[in-house]
Amino acid sequence: MAKNLQSGGPPSFFFWLSGILAYVAYMYGNEKNLPFTTHLLLYLPAVMVPMLIGKAYRNQAARVEQQVRNLQAREIYDSLAAGEKPDFTLFLRPFDSADQYLLPLDNKAGFLVDMIKRTPGEENVITVEDALATALRESYPLLAFERDERAIGPGQVQVPDESWQKEFQSLARAARLVVAMPLVTEFMELEVTHLQEEGLLSKCLFIMPPEAYFGKGKFDWEKVREVYGRHELEFPEQDIDGMIFTLASSGSLKQTLPLGDPVNPDRFCLMVAELAENMS
Repeated sequence: MAKNLQSGGPPSFFFWLSGILAYVAYMYGNEKNLPFTTHLLLYLPAVMVPMLIGKAYRNQAARVEQQVRNLQAREIYDSLAAGEKPDFTLFLRPFDSADQYLLPLDNKAGFLVDMIKRTPGEENVITVEDALATALRESYPLLAFERDERAIGPGQVQVPDESWQKEFQSLARAARLVVAMPLVTEFMELEVTHLQEEGLLSKCLFIMPPEAYFGKGKFDWEKVREVYGRHELEFPEQDIDGMIFTLASSGSLKQTLPLGDPVNPDRFCLMVAELAENMS
């Protein structure tokens, strides 16, 4: 079962509390006919204090959630070493792309209840990797090599630089699903071509990141298509809203699913979960 991207809970409580206090402050100021400056000094704390408390709660909740994901990833990694066969998703993307590609969330149903993004000032967006980790946590939890312990997204496993390639190959074989963001780096190219050579493309979901959002991540998708096209991998043309796509074992394009702008949380979770179930 896919986990919803909507957060709800205490953050929504603080949001509504802020609105109620703002209304009370506004009505009180009008009733007492307070000067504008006094009215403003009464109104602003009523709005800001609950929102700041809610934001602090969300950030702490995100850190706790990431710790849980990291522990889960470590358990998966250790169980593989013990010869077991846990269900998990291997997530591949360049290290320097962490938190760089953002999806705008559809807030129509929940007002700002789903303020799930952990980057200050960007409450109605979520990173690609965080969205995937949320959607697949209960079925095929994400595991990734990571260097930045502050990153929010897949469960993190850290391995020595000298053994990463061997570890990657082992994890790629064992994973029920591989999700890759195939940008152009030396290591990403090695990883994707290894998946091709080992006949593992049929269990891969590829992510075309959305076009730069809030001026963060930047990429040249035509360059991506050119580089991987040399390996006879058929990547789709760019969709500025981003896309999930799959390839046949031959490398030809098989299926494309646009992410949409904004991303509806329920739709995204169901789409990723259904794709994962059909491919596993």
